[in-house]
Amino acid sequence: MRLSRRAFVLTGGASLAGCSKAFMGLSAQPAAPYPDGGASRLRIALFEVDSLDFMLHSGLIIHTPEDRVLYDPGGYWADPRAVRRYDVTRGLSPELEESYLSRQSLVSGPDFWKLHLWETEVPDAVARQAVEIAEARTPYVFGGCSYGVTSLLRQLPGFEDIRVTFVPAELAAQLRARNDLRYSVRDLGAEAQEA
Repeated sequence: MRLSRRAFVLTGGASLAGCSKAFMGLSAQPAAPYPDGGASRLRIALFEVDSLDFMLHSGLIIHTPEDRVLYDPGGYWADPRAVRRYDVTRGLSPELEESYLSRQSLVSGPDFWKLHLWETEVPDAVARQAVEIAEARTPYVFGGCSYGVTSLLRQLPGFEDIRVTFVPAELAAQLRARNDLRYSVRDLGAEAQEA
């Protein structure tokens, strides 16, 4: 399904109004950890509005030996099964991770999104450091997602050359220029129509 700019703006406004509590998260205890069991890794997700060729949002999924953690600065994803505290969701099961990556649990749904995903394995200490930085931060407002992700990555060994930016497309260009990340792309609207 293709969406006009006007329809996108109206849908986006409704999404933000309906999910405003997600900006600050829930005042609850973090969810129980979800031990990954695999290698520690970072997954950098950028979401494009497919019909407009416009990168709108970015987030970071961190796999550590002890847990899977979503850092979603200024994000508005709110799955009822997840416990979000500020910009951090701990205990990210594979089902919740897929819910985030496929744009499920949004008012808008997955119909007009395209996911760009970069990932790399990192030492356990680097993944744990990423979680510590994310949890120590105050929440960002909508529009601060790429600033949050790039400023966090820049503090990690191996990512010191990342330039801090507010623009998701600039983050995408930096990630495309690297040869140490695996890249994949998914047309979520096409997947939703096939299901």
